Amino acid sequence: MEDGSFLIVSHHVYSGNAQEGFQKVLQKTFDSNLFVRNVPSSVTEEEVKKVFEKCGPIVSLKQRTAGKGKNPAYVQYFVLYAEVNSAKKAIQEFDQSNVFGARLLNVEFWESPEELAEKRD
Repeated sequence: MEDGSFLIVSHHVYSGNAQEGFQKVLQKTFDSNLFVRNVPSSVTEEEVKKVFEKCGPIVSLKQRTAGKGKNPAYVQYFVLYAEVNSAKKAIQEFDQSNVFGARLLNVEFWESPEELAEKRD
């Protein structure tokens, strides 16, 4: 949606704690979501998609501008695959590779801010 929110539709309504059920749906939905850093801003979204599609079907590709300023040298992407195995393959294939130029890509599973906070604690 335009405001950045989204709607998740699930086949199953969980009995018991609805919040826990919703969290499980979100976790399963984003199990195959990757966070890709160090993509040169000169590389188009279509080029990124073409490279990462080699590992499997992509459900969603979103660009995030990294750093300050209107013209950053590097950007970040969220790549959501249809299957976890495709995401794992992409990590093996592209993490620490220079497929887009001199700077090495950092490709890893996306983690929510809550998960990152838990790791820090």
